[in-house]
Parts: sequence; structure tokens; C-alpha cells
Amino acid sequence: MKLGQKLLAFILLFALGVGTVIYVQFSFSQETFRNQAGEEASRQAQTYLDFLESYLSLRIDQIEGLAHDQRVVAMAQRSNEFFDSLADPVSEIEEIESAWVSGRSHPHIDKLLNNDLSNIFARKIRFFLKEFEDGLYGEILAANRHGVIFGAYPRSTDFYQADEEWFRLSLNRPGVWIDEIGFDASSNSFSLSVGTRIVEDDRVLGVMKVGLKINALREFLDHFKDISTFKSFQYYLVDGDGEGILTSLSNVETAGRMEEGAGFFGTPLATWAPVERLLAGQTGYMHLDEGGAQTLVAFAPSRSLMDSEGLDWGLVLEMDASEVLAPSKYLEKRLQWIFALTLILFLILGGVFVVSVTRPVRDLTEGARKLESGDWNVDVATQSADEIGELSRAFQSMSQELLKNTEELENRVQERTEECKREQEKAEQANAAKSVFLSTMSHEIRTPLNAVLGYSQILLRDVGLDPLKKKKIQAIYLSGKHLLALINDVLDLSKIEAGKLEIYTEDFDLAEMIREVVRMNVGVCEQKGLKLKVTGMNLGQKVGVRGDQGKIRQVLINLVGNAIKFTEQGEVELKIEQGEGNRFDFTVRDSGPGISSEHQKLIFEPFGQVDREKVKGGTGLGLAICKRLIEGMGGKMEVVSREREGSCFYYSLDLPPAEGPLPQKDDTLHAVTGLASGFQVKALVVDDNETNTQILVEMLEALEVETQSAESGRKAMDRMRKWVPDIIFLDYSMPDMNGLQVVEQIHQRFGKDQIKIVMVSAYTFTHYRKMFEIGGSHAVLKKPVQREDILEVIQNLLGVEFQRA
Repeated sequence: MKLGQKLLAFILLFALGVGTVIYVQFSFSQETFRNQAGEEASRQAQTYLDFLESYLSLRIDQIEGLAHDQRVVAMAQRSNEFFDSLADPVSEIEEIESAWVSGRSHPHIDKLLNNDLSNIFARKIRFFLKEFEDGLYGEILAANRHGVIFGAYPRSTDFYQADEEWFRLSLNRPGVWIDEIGFDASSNSFSLSVGTRIVEDDRVLGVMKVGLKINALREFLDHFKDISTFKSFQYYLVDGDGEGILTSLSNVETAGRMEEGAGFFGTPLATWAPVERLLAGQTGYMHLDEGGAQTLVAFAPSRSLMDSEGLDWGLVLEMDASEVLAPSKYLEKRLQWIFALTLILFLILGGVFVVSVTRPVRDLTEGARKLESGDWNVDVATQSADEIGELSRAFQSMSQELLKNTEELENRVQERTEECKREQEKAEQANAAKSVFLSTMSHEIRTPLNAVLGYSQILLRDVGLDPLKKKKIQAIYLSGKHLLALINDVLDLSKIEAGKLEIYTEDFDLAEMIREVVRMNVGVCEQKGLKLKVTGMNLGQKVGVRGDQGKIRQVLINLVGNAIKFTEQGEVELKIEQGEGNRFDFTVRDSGPGISSEHQKLIFEPFGQVDREKVKGGTGLGLAICKRLIEGMGGKMEVVSREREGSCFYYSLDLPPAEGPLPQKDDTLHAVTGLASGFQVKALVVDDNETNTQILVEMLEALEVETQSAESGRKAMDRMRKWVPDIIFLDYSMPDMNGLQVVEQIHQRFGKDQIKIVMVSAYTFTHYRKMFEIGGSHAVLKKPVQREDILEVIQNLLGVEFQRA
């Protein structure tokens, strides 16, 4: 084989080898891309199902809370007493049932459909539909233990419920009973029926039933379809038997019947491969070829609601694989073209290279032969300058081709970068939606707690209350405060994990805060025979600092409370020392059982509990939140502990000196019985929630404050045309005018300082507090409202004095 042929073969084999390596690497990366796309789709399926379960769990919890509402309990008791007092209750029920079914008027029916409970149910449905565009609630009714309805909205098809399966099952089991999905004629929609008992002092007074519209879940899931980047995105919601519930392919319900193409409900899907895996409890994805169509299918089973009958659901997401893998296919075609063009270019350049190499060699060989024959007149010059020039022009051509390919690759990178930016914007929007969700949930949970803690405080100050009942109310009050603490822990952890930790700095007396922590725990220590001591700081002198007083107090209360909880004998020490500059070192030491080395990292993880904590109770959130709060304020929490030798938690914080005078706090407010002689106060309470209004009114009137109320901002402004108060307790969230709009009108009419305005809100995030203060509020109270907080606000804003016991 001649030299030129060898060089051509070498160039061809080299080009094929390089192309093969590139193609193999691309094929491997393409398979990796397919797997990554499947895993991402699987995570999306689980995330969407988790959101749906959280949505349903919250509503089911609200139903249980409504069943425990004292108004519902009282009306159930009255209804039972009425039918118990009848000589022939069966005949009376049959008469009412006949009138109910036929639509005839009857005194009992007319009274029932317009009583307070039916109106409460109606307002609740309209409130969620208007405030949150939430059409989930379809029918709400309550029946006494005889099985007759004493409150309903809208009007149900039957008055007598005792012969219904849902009534018997709900009446005979604690907690919540959930029926299978069925068509509800009263709300004209397919619904999921939820039943729960109405109980007072372990006595079952009746049951409550709420229908959750399945069509509302369709709207919830359609939102995820709308925000998907893939046009082929479809979802399928199936039950534990593998039958269809909802799908994005179905039309909406019309007049209680499914239109053509919407008959997905009840469709058997148990033999479909993704659903088979769902029924086996698996989470994952599959690449399917169904009738020549390549699809990516992801699936996830229910996690949090699997113990509830009828809610062992699963979610399947389906997307066109060609759409999902379009970027990879596009890149594959481009690489094929580049490989073909590169191979042709290699052959062309190889021919030029062979010619440029063999010609000088051939000329030199011919000249050498002539010299050998004795012909000395031979020109053996190879004209290497010309060959080098040709080679340089070939390399220039190659470089231009590579430059063009590089520019094309850079354009692809730029397109991908812009796509990533769009995905980042969507993630930021989702994060903002989570913040709105947290704020809304905080408001929704604190509103009923305001009633529990508010009425508990009022009843506990009733001197004529029976001691046994007062003890029970004390238990309700403490349980409510414990529930509030748990809710705050969960919300704090959610805000921290969402990156929304807010630091609110203010001037405060560190020594006074330490004394407050000691006062809160000294009683428990005395009961257990423990010694609680404070070292390193003189608590008799003021120590003015600037920082987030609430978070620092929360951490100390948690650490000292934990130390006392797990220490049975000995002492608990709280040590505070000021180091260099503005650094303060905090240490909480106990003589308890200690923590093993393998468990010391676990205790700082959310819900991480060692055996001793499980025995003592708790959520496992306290230390995790404390550690993150300290880190959010620039510190670091550490623990040193050995088994049977006690534990020591310590951290340091930078607390600059206070910038102004320290706020004064009255520790005797709990003993206040009313206004001091010579002082008069007029107060206006504005809240659209009747319970919240009644609580504040009773607390203020007990202090001998002249009090009036208004259920909306407009009525409040009308009330002040004839009666001008000294102070207004104003709710922020109201249907006609929100609290800040009312503040603006008050300032326009009376000026900014004539009437003191206190914003009362269940929105607890710091940015809401700042918004209220900027909007003109003189003070802010958080729901649930505490009596001492009301007294402190009146004392600070109006300068009044109180009479104490």
C-alpha cells in the first residue's frame, strides 16, 4: 500500500473513531436526560398530590372544628331536648318529613331553614366562595341523635337521616368518617361526604355532614396543568380500587350530569401499568409506547390520607415523550449533521494533505534517482513554502467551520439560560404562593383559637363560677395555648424552610426578659423539687439591648422548659455573660439524664425525637426551630452532653446597646379589676366576626369601659357620626372595607391622634405589622387576644390608671 493510501485510510479511521466516541457519549447523556425527565415528573406528581391532600386535610379539620363549635353543640342539645319532650316523636318526625319532601310549609321547617345554624352554614359557604374563590363546600347539615336535621344549607333532599348509612357510621365512630364519592342532589354535584360526631362531655348529641365538591378539586388540579410548560400535560386522579375520579381530559359537570367525553368517573384503570404500580404503593415513572405514541407517565400514591376510608387516591401525570425530549432530539439531529459535514471535510482535507505530502516526496525521489544515474543537473527543491501555504489555508477553512459551530452552540446555551430564568421565575412565584398560603393558614387557625382562648379568659375571671367548671375551663385555656404554641412552631419552621425568616429588632431590657422566663418556670421547678438559678448577670439592673426580643425569648423559654421537663432531681442553670464588644453568651445547663452522642445531631432535625422525648411528649420541632432562629440572628447553637451527666446548650448573639429609652412593662396587669376612679374610656370594637366582637366587648365592659361595636367599616364610620370613641379596636380583614381603609377615613375626618387605633389581626407575619404601623395604626394586637395585652395598650395609648385587686 502506497503512502498516500495509508494516509487516507488513517484519516478516515480517525474521523470515524472520533465520531463514534461523540455519538456514544451523546447516547449515554440522552438516556440520562430521559431518566432525569422521568424523575422530575415523578416529583411533580408527588408534590401536586401532597398539595391536594393538604388542601383536603385542612378543610376536613375545619369540619371537625365546626362540629365542636359551642353554637352547634348548644343547638344540638336543644333539638334533642325538643324531640325527647314529645309524647309521640315518631309521628311528629313523619309529619315534618312529609312536608319536607313535598316542599310544603311547616312551622318547624320554616324555623329550621332560617335559624342561626343554617345561616352560619350559608355564610361559611359564601365566605369561602367569595374570599378564596373556594367552591369546595357543597352541602352542610347537622342532625340530632334522633336523625332529624336541625341546621342545613342548602336544603337537603331528606329531613330524616337516621335511615342513612352515613348517619349510622358517623354516629358510632369517633373522629371523621368519609364516604365514597357520589352524586349529591341538594348541591347538584358529585361530592365526597364527610361526617363527624357532635359531642359534649363524652355525650354524642348528633352528627354533622359536609359535602366536598369534586369539581372544586378539578379546578385545583387544572391549575397545575395551566402552569405546566408542556402542552400535552394531562392528569388522572384514581381511587384505591383503580377507578377514575378526575382527569384533565374530561369536561366539567353540567346540571349534575357528565357531558360527552366527561365519563371518566368510575372508569376501571387497574390494568393500566402506572395504576397497577400505584395500587402496589409505588412512586415513579414509566416510558410507554401505546399504539405507536411515546408517552412519559409519572405516578404517586397518597401519603397523608391513606388511613381515611375512600381517600387512598393516586395521581398519574402523562406527557408526550416527544415534547418532553424535544431538546434532546433537536440536539441529536444537529450533531448528526455536524458529524456528516465534518467527515466530508476530513476527506477533502485528507486528499489535499496527501497531495501536499506525496508530491514533494515524489519529486525528491525522482531527483535522487537522477543523481544516482549521474545527472547532477537536478533541481530538488520541494517548494515547501507553497505546501505550507495550502495547509494553512485548509486549517483556516476548518477553523471557520468550527467557529460557526461554536456560535451555534453558544446560541443554544443562551436559549437554555433564558429557559432556566423562566423556570426560576416560576419557582419564585410558587414560593410567593406558599407565603400567601402560610399567611392565610395562620389567619384561619388563629381566628377560632381567638374564641377558645378569649372566652376561656372571660370565664376564668367569673368569681361566681363553680370551681369544678373553672378547672375544666382552665384545662381548655391551657390546651388552647398549647395548640397555639404548636401552630406557631409549624408556621415558624415553614417560614424558615421557605427562606422567609423575619428579624424584628427593637429596644428591650434583657434582664427583665430573663426575669420573665424565670417567673414562667419557677412554679414547675418548685413542684418537681428542682432548683432554678440564674448566674452571670445581675437581674436587678437594667440591661438595654437591641435585637429580636420575641425570638430570643422563644429560644430561652424552649431551652429552659426542655431542661426542666427532662430533669427529675438537681438543678437547672441559666447563665448569661457579656463578652467582648456586644457579644452575649447564653448557656442552659441541667442535671438530667443527658443525651447520647449518636442522638445529639438528631435532636436538631425537624420532628427528630430520641426515646426520652417520645416518652415526655412533644412534636420534635422545638430544638430544630431554636437552632434555625439563632442561625437567622447570626449565632450558632451547640450542645455538650453525656449520658447520666446532664446536658448543656449554649450559643452567642451580637446585641448592640439600645438606641433609646427602654419600654416600661407593668407586671401587675393580671390583677387589674377595672378603671381607677376618675378615669373614663369609650371604646369601639369593629369586626365582622360576631364571636371576636363579643369577646372584646365583654373584656372591655368587665373593665368598666363604655363599649359599642360595629360589624363592618362602613357601619363603624356611621356610628362615629354621633358617638366618638377614645380608642378603636379594628379588625383588618373585613368584606366591605379592610382595616387600613377604615384608618384612612378616620384620619381624614378626625385627624391622626384624636382617636387611638389598635389593629387586631390574625395575620402574624412581620411585614403585616409594618404595613399596619405605616398605615397609621397606633398599636397592633395579634389574635388570639390576651387580656393583659389589651390592658397594656389602653394604658400606653390613653395614659389611664387601673384599679387592682
